[in-house]
Amino acid sequence: MAGVAVAGSLLIGLAVILLTRGRSNGVPYILVIQALDRAAEEKAMELVAGHTKRCRVKSKRVGPEGTEITVDIRLRGGDTAFMHDVQALSGVTSAMLVTYNGEYMN
Repeated sequence: MAGVAVAGSLLIGLAVILLTRGRSNGVPYILVIQALDRAAEEKAMELVAGHTKRCRVKSKRVGPEGTEITVDIRLRGGDTAFMHDVQALSGVTSAMLVTYNGEYMN
């Protein structure tokens, strides 16, 4: 039975390695953009989508002072220089990028 246990462990280990190889999505970031109007929001999202590997809206708050969008992104190569371009867009009042590990503390 020891031989079966060793062979089974090796097969399971090999399967885990093969299934997880190349699945790295990079470091997760949360991007918070505050925009004055819909046009600025759309321009900012186009710019962000063009500079990231993945971009998904997590929340959106609309109020009299404008729109706040929270976006889950994965960067290409860790380059955050596009943030200056986002901030420079007409109608964008602020842009903040925060890294996180995907978990929330209680």
